[in-house]
Amino acid sequence: GSEEQTLRLMGSFRPAPVIVLVRPLRSGNIGAAARAMLNFGFSSLRIVAPSEQDWRTAEEGRRMACNAGVLLDEATEFDSLEEAIADLQLVFATSDSRSSVHVPFQTAASGCQAAAAACSRGESVGLVFGCERDGLRTCELQGVHALLCIPTQEGNR
Repeated sequence: GSEEQTLRLMGSFRPAPVIVLVRPLRSGNIGAAARAMLNFGFSSLRIVAPSEQDWRTAEEGRRMACNAGVLLDEATEFDSLEEAIADLQLVFATSDSRSSVHVPFQTAASGCQAAAAACSRGESVGLVFGCERDGLRTCELQGVHALLCIPTQEGNR
C-alpha cells in the first residue's frame, strides 16, 4: 500500500534530509527526535532557539535519545530558522492545518516523492518541525518551499 511505498521512498533519501526543530521546549523532546531520526537513518539535526540552554547534555534528553546521543553531540544550534535552512535547496515545514500563509501544501506522500527526487540529484533537503506547543509562526514559513500536512490525532496536538 501507500505506507509501504512511503517507507521505500524514505530509504532512498541519500543524502538523508536535515531535521530542523524550531523552539523545542524540552530536552527530552529533542532526544526523542534524535532517537527517531537514528531509527530511520537520518543523522543531521539542527536546533533553532531551544528553550533549554543545556539541551545537549541534559539528563532527560540523553535518556530519551537512547543510542542516538551522538546526534545530540553533533547537532548544530541556530538563532533563527532562516539561518538554519540557508544552505538547503528544498525545505518542507510540517503543519496540521492550512493557515492563511501563501505556501503551497503537499501531502506527506507527494512531499516524500519530491524529497527523494531532490536527494537523488544531490540536493540538500530539510524537514522543519515547529514548537511542540504552538507549531511554526507565520513569519517562520517564509523560507520554506512547501507545507507538509501530516494528520495528527485530534486532541493530541
